[in-house]
Amino acid sequence: REILLRKMHGRVFGIGSFKQRDFYDFLTCALRDPAALQAVLDSVWVDDLESLSSELKSEPRNFQDQEIIAPERPQWLDSWRLRADFRQLLDLGIERFVESLRRRNGRRST
Repeated sequence: REILLRKMHGRVFGIGSFKQRDFYDFLTCALRDPAALQAVLDSVWVDDLESLSSELKSEPRNFQDQEIIAPERPQWLDSWRLRADFRQLLDLGIERFVESLRRRNGRRST
């Protein structure tokens, strides 16, 4: 939770740095520890999350500058898919996003 809080407030909102690895971590946390991610999202103003979602419609400068080694979900290495899934998480909420992801993957568990 603390690491994700630092990523969200220090990089994303602090200096406007959009690291692919950070968003990969946010989505992975939605699957593994939804309460931790919810705490991170709850620490951000709703208007700021809406602005973030809007900004992720296009690829922010330097978005793919961090390599992700041995990813558990290689589909998120695609910048468009990663950004679209994070935006969907913000739109649906964590629980509905996870269920949507499970349906899309054709299974009930992650």
